[in-house]
Amino acid sequence: MRRRLVCLAVLLCACCACGTVAPAAAPTPIPTATAPAALRLAPLEACGTVKAWTAPTATRAGSVTIGSKTHAVNAGTNHGATGFVVSAGQDRCLFGGLDGQTQPYHGATPIDSPFCGAVLAFTPATATAAGSITILHVAAAALAIPAGTDLGTPPLGTRRCVTVGTTSSGDALVRARAAPSILDMEPHLWCGAVKSYAAGSAIAIGSKRWEMAGTVPYDTAGPNGPDRTAAGTAMCLTAALDDQGRITRYLTSDLPMSEGGFVTSYAAATPAAAGTLVFSYRYVRTIERGTDLDVKAGAYACVKLALDDAGDAVITGTIACGGVGL
Repeated sequence: MRRRLVCLAVLLCACCACGTVAPAAAPTPIPTATAPAALRLAPLEACGTVKAWTAPTATRAGSVTIGSKTHAVNAGTNHGATGFVVSAGQDRCLFGGLDGQTQPYHGATPIDSPFCGAVLAFTPATATAAGSITILHVAAAALAIPAGTDLGTPPLGTRRCVTVGTTSSGDALVRARAAPSILDMEPHLWCGAVKSYAAGSAIAIGSKRWEMAGTVPYDTAGPNGPDRTAAGTAMCLTAALDDQGRITRYLTSDLPMSEGGFVTSYAAATPAAAGTLVFSYRYVRTIERGTDLDVKAGAYACVKLALDDAGDAVITGTIACGGVGL
C-alpha cells in the first residue's frame, strides 16, 4: 500500500531502541494552525511494542495493548491482511478498525525508522517538557517527543521523516529528525503545467510556486534521468520542503493521464465547486467542478486527469482500471 517515489524504489525499515537525547533550545512556535482537512480524516494508527493481543472474530471485538495503551479492535477487522502477524512482543503499528473507528481497510506494519509522512499535529518539545507529533504514516500515528528533542517547526501538512524507538514500557517515541534522504520527498507534491522554471532556484506549476533553499541540484540519483523540466510542459513535482516551505531536493516527471487507488474519502463536485477524492487517506486530488464520478469510499477507482484553467491537474472522469495505480 505504500506509494513509491517517482523513479525511486526504497525500502528502509528498522526497529530500534530509544537512546539518550542531548538537551536543545526551545523551538520557535509552530507556523500553521491545522493540516489540510482531507488529511485529517485519516484514522488512528497505534505504534509500539505489542504487550497483549486478542484477535477479533467476525462477530466479536478484540483488543490490543500497545505499550501502555489498550485499544478495542472492531469485530471483523483483519490486521494480518498486510502480511505482518500481530503477536505479543513484536514492535508494530496497527491501523484501522481501532476503538470503534470504521475504515475501509486496516492492517499492521513494522515500526519504520525513518518514519515518514505528512505532519498532522505538532507540539514542540522544550528543554524541560515533552512534546508530540502526529504523522500520517499509513494512518495517523501520534508519537511522543522527549524533552530536549528539536524537530524544528514543520509546517502542518508537510512531509517529515523522524527516527523512532520505544520506551521501556513499549510506547513509540521520536528520537530525532532523520538524516536527509530521498524519503523526505513527497511524491507528486503538485502536478500541472509548468509556468516558469529556473533550475536550482524556483519553479511554478499551475497555481503553485516554490522557491528553493539555496542552489538545489536536480536529483539524478539512481535511475532518475536528466532534467527535462520546461515551461509549457505538463509535469509532476516530487520534492522535499524545509520549515520555510522551500525545496531542498526535487525531481519532476511527466503528468500521467490517469491514476488509481483505494478511495478513502470522496466529496463530489458540483456545477459551482470542485470536489475532492482521497486515495489511501493520504493522496488528495481535486475533482473538476461539474464532473460526475462513479466512485465511492471503500472501493478501488481509476480516474483520468487533465489541466484546469489555472494549469493545475484535476480529475475529469473515471476509467476502467487496468495497470493504473498509485
